[in-house]
Amino acid sequence: MSDYEYEKVFLYAYPKMDELADAVSASAETKALLSFRAVGDCLGVAEKIVREIDVSRKIRAVKRDMDELMAEMSEEELFWLEYKYFRRGKRLRALAEFARAGECSERTYFRRQNALLRKISSGLAARGMSEEWFLQVFSGYTPFLRVYRALKEGRESSLVRKRDKRGIEFCQKSPSSRGGTEVRLPRRTNADTATTEAHPAHKRKICIPERTGVPASGCGCAGSPPEALVR
Repeated sequence: MSDYEYEKVFLYAYPKMDELADAVSASAETKALLSFRAVGDCLGVAEKIVREIDVSRKIRAVKRDMDELMAEMSEEELFWLEYKYFRRGKRLRALAEFARAGECSERTYFRRQNALLRKISSGLAARGMSEEWFLQVFSGYTPFLRVYRALKEGRESSLVRKRDKRGIEFCQKSPSSRGGTEVRLPRRTNADTATTEAHPAHKRKICIPERTGVPASGCGCAGSPPEALVR
């Protein structure tokens, strides 16, 4: 059963795909300009240049397809993708108000992320992309293959910088205030939870405003997450 490895490669790379494509294009251009110094026959050098140009085009094509998929997502879905994969601080803060969806237990959080992966996978498949396609098209592109292998080997946590392990909360209004609810993101380990409970001052809260734009009472913010969220 697929664990959505190639889909996750695209998700983790999505914010940087334009830069990756530019870098591959620049590499191909440099090889062409310095081809007179290259070791080997002209045909071999030309084939390397053509392969890099093709990879650059394929990355840009995937980026366009991913842009289309993101356009089909709700703001709340974009928030969860931003939180787990993209990790762009400004964008995450802009989407923070869409985190509200009632109580969010650890099980619910992972269920939502799995549902999003299925949606992304279906969208990519509808555009002709599959794991076999991925391995064929990007067989010579080391950055994607390294991420893919790490995912296959169960080393996903090594791909991104670890977040602050202190408790992170998304809070609506307190239960005593107009029947509001509180949404918590999952803790990493039981030890982290214990540490947080033992040191209440270390608990960070993100106060999410109502959709009307009125901030929760008692909160000194307007839906902007602290830096701990995006580390």
